[in-house]
Amino acid sequence: VEPCTIWAAATGESGSLKSPAFRAALAPVEELQTELVRAHAGRQSEYREQLRAYEARGRGGDAPGPPPEPPPLGRVMLRD
Repeated sequence: VEPCTIWAAATGESGSLKSPAFRAALAPVEELQTELVRAHAGRQSEYREQLRAYEARGRGGDAPGPPPEPPPLGRVMLRD
């Protein structure tokens, strides 16, 4: 399965108001990306707590098992 990828470029003369149209088109995507980053921050805090507990178990002499997996950051938008 491959993700849907849209490559876009706005072209026009300088001063032809490309930026406002581009911002309006990307606003919903940027909002979704912001939500994903906020959710990731919460999962990242949880991961750090799990990692501290894992490290403490190792220091206590117990076999800590596999370390916790860091949470992935979802991305719907990349910029150059």
